[in-house]
Amino acid sequence: MSGATQTSTGALQAIEAAFRLTSLQNDVECMRTSTHLLASGAEIASLMGDEKGVQSRLGVSEKWLERIPGQHEEFDRASWYEIVGVCALHMQQDEIAVRRLIQAREILPPQSTLRNITASMPLVMAYAIIGERNLSIATAEQALPLLQAMDAPGMIHQFVEYKTCALTRAFPHDARIEMFLGDMRHQLQPQKVSSIIE
Repeated sequence: MSGATQTSTGALQAIEAAFRLTSLQNDVECMRTSTHLLASGAEIASLMGDEKGVQSRLGVSEKWLERIPGQHEEFDRASWYEIVGVCALHMQQDEIAVRRLIQAREILPPQSTLRNITASMPLVMAYAIIGERNLSIATAEQALPLLQAMDAPGMIHQFVEYKTCALTRAFPHDARIEMFLGDMRHQLQPQKVSSIIE
């Protein structure tokens, strides 16, 4: 068993142990945590290539989610759509990934800056994988002012690294992509980003 597989297996076991504890409680917050744990377990299962495990966890998680009202920063319907989209990406179900990630972004409140950024990142990747260059760039461009408003160097670093890798892999030597990456470097605090790109 590889180190990555051992780590994933250990993480999944920890999540399942936590779920067994929280699922014994009937209050809304414990139910929300249980639902979140199930979805997180599905994401780990997707990294392990366990499609059956992904679907079963997401199915139960969605049923639990139906009993929890409204939007919530910890976990809600938008969070669930985002995790479903990320799972689909891991399992190379790219059209499903795009659909679910769009759904997540559509119902997120505009003021949820961080959540909008984290939902945008895998959507850029999904668009790139299916060859939708312009949609991939447009989605990334929408996230730039949100990142600037947050002024979070760690998030900016992750965003730049993620976008550079995804876009150059999907569209090598593409002049429009190179122009976008240059503009992104310029907008997102060039003194912090230039060393990442170069």
